[in-house]
Amino acid sequence: MSASQRPRLAELRVGIFVVVSCAVLAMAIFAIGSQVGLFQEKFWAMTYLNNVSGLKPGDIVLLNGVEVGNVINVGIGTTGQIPETEHNKRVKREIAELEAISERNRRAAEASIEALSLLQQQLDALNQRQDPDPATRRELERSVAEARRRVNNWDDQIVRDERNLSKAN
Repeated sequence: MSASQRPRLAELRVGIFVVVSCAVLAMAIFAIGSQVGLFQEKFWAMTYLNNVSGLKPGDIVLLNGVEVGNVINVGIGTTGQIPETEHNKRVKREIAELEAISERNRRAAEASIEALSLLQQQLDALNQRQDPDPATRRELERSVAEARRRVNNWDDQIVRDERNLSKAN
C-alpha cells in the first residue's frame, strides 16, 4: 500500500464506522420512543368493549388521561357471547352458588310459611273451643309469633339474595 492510499482507507473505515453508528443510534431512538415507561414494570391488560370504533393496534392507551401503553391487538368476538376468561368463569361460578343458596332459602321460607299456617290453624281451632286451656293458648300464640318472625327473616334473606344476584348479573 502506498502512503497516499492509507489515509483513504482510514477515512473509509471512519466513514463506515460513523454510518453504522448513526444507523444503530437511529434504530435505538425509534425502539425507545415506541415504548411507554421504558424502565417501568410492564403488565398486560385485556378488556372487552361493545364498541371500539376506529381502534387499531399501535393506538395509545390512556388511563385517567395519562398515557400508559399501546394497543397490541384488536379482535372481534361473537355477538352476545361472554368471553371465556378466568374472571368470567369465576363470576359464573359465584352466580351459580348464589342461585343455589337463594333456592335453598326459598325452600326454607316455604317450609316456615307452612309451619306458620299449621300453627295458626291449631290456634284458631283452640280459640273455637268453649273452654280453651290458657297455658296451651299462650304456648301456641308464642309459637305463632316465633314462626312469623322466622317467615319475616326468610323474606328479608330472599330480598338480600335477589339483590346479590342482580349485582352479580
